[in-house]
Amino acid sequence: ALREAGRLGAWGLVDGKRTPRRQASRFLAAALAPGALEGLGPDTPVALALLALADGTGAVERWMDRFGLAPARRETIRRARRDAPGLVARLARARDRAVAYGIMQGVPELTLAWARTLAGGTAARRHLDRHLRSGRHLRALATGDDVGTLGVPPGPAVGELLRALRAAQAAGQVRSRTGALRWLRSAVARGHARGRIAHPTG
Repeated sequence: ALREAGRLGAWGLVDGKRTPRRQASRFLAAALAPGALEGLGPDTPVALALLALADGTGAVERWMDRFGLAPARRETIRRARRDAPGLVARLARARDRAVAYGIMQGVPELTLAWARTLAGGTAARRHLDRHLRSGRHLRALATGDDVGTLGVPPGPAVGELLRALRAAQAAGQVRSRTGALRWLRSAVARGHARGRIAHPTG
């Protein structure tokens, strides 16, 4: 991992001939471990190396200044530094894979990857590994039109149902389009019964 960091130019992030501190070295080894970079975008490894060498501290700001990073990339790195610890904590409390998937839906790649670095060998790390490897690339098994045919009027409930369906899919509870439609019918029936989904007639 440390050799890979050198190939990526990570050591240019430190001043002069300084070597990274022990915790930074651990972070870097975790961030760039074999298989950890698989499937990540081309900018993510260097951003991870930068966060690792800064020990996840505010020192990352100085290095972003030094490298003249674009505003959008700076904000992505700041968001990862800010949000990753809380993401790890929430995943540690997730009771199952479906809940974990729901927590990670829509989280940017760098935030997920930095959270995985911070998570160590915990259950949160396993959730993050699974999501980065395959969970975020799930093929949609149903659409908003499918939800509409079940009598759900256009609105937030449609998106909520589809997100919940994808979480069930990620957990292995739904594996086919037929299963997805069956899951949606059941979820809509439960929503009507509990008053959480309005009937189309009002």
